[in-house]
Amino acid sequence: MISVLIPTYNWDVYPLVSSLHKQLSMANVPFEIIVVDDASSEKFSDNHRLSELSNTFFEFLDENIGRSAIRNYLVTRSSYSWLLFLDCDAIVEDLFIENYINSIKSETAIVITGGMAYNLGEQKLRYKFGKKKEEVSIEERKRNPQKYFFSANFLAKRDVFNSVSFDESLVGYGYEDLLFAKGLKNKGWGIVHVENPIFHAEVDDDDVFMVKTKQALSNLVALINTGKLEYTDARISFVYKRFYLLVFNLRYFYKFFEKMTLSKSSLLFFDMFRLAYLSELFKNRN
Repeated sequence: MISVLIPTYNWDVYPLVSSLHKQLSMANVPFEIIVVDDASSEKFSDNHRLSELSNTFFEFLDENIGRSAIRNYLVTRSSYSWLLFLDCDAIVEDLFIENYINSIKSETAIVITGGMAYNLGEQKLRYKFGKKKEEVSIEERKRNPQKYFFSANFLAKRDVFNSVSFDESLVGYGYEDLLFAKGLKNKGWGIVHVENPIFHAEVDDDDVFMVKTKQALSNLVALINTGKLEYTDARISFVYKRFYLLVFNLRYFYKFFEKMTLSKSSLLFFDMFRLAYLSELFKNRN
């Protein structure tokens, strides 16, 4: 019935897998859990214990293939008709699997996503961003199903996933979720949002999140320039395009906004940095 697919990198995924295994066993449904390590720079000894659990398989890749390719690879290793994708650092509640199984029974959808939530934590930039931009009400998610689709937590029919899959030209972090969601829309597949969030075990430090943000914005520019996304598909590129004459010269100040963002963990300066850095990237690409 369900193949749980978890890509991992430099993370001890055993606590998550053991929790999922217990829930799936209690649900009394056919299942498998497949974990693939994308060539971690560190070896986590507990991850090799995963294969001791029934219907659970672990593989370590010798070469890093990237966030999109590893998810597609996980699908080729799986057997069942429903595919449940989870990030390795997810924390799930006790009824997580039961909630998804009930959604399969009650919904006619073929793509279901449970959303994201953040436990009270340090006031890091990533935490603030997640609380404001990702942890939104179920009503808001339903109004904007593509915008709030996250590959960190979703369930999809195998044939539907295979009709879209993740774009393997995206190796680094960022916008693979939006591109996948747009692919679903173009194929006529809807996304159903339910209340079944995951929590992140920890959030990135500000400097790490800044590096990831730069990679994500670079991906966005590449996707727009190749016609895979439109300016209107992402809010940051929409604002850039809509107010081009006002924001274009911000590119001269992106290093200043970056410095202020890191010194204050400020979302306001972070938004200004993203616009300024996006302007710089478009200038260099055009």
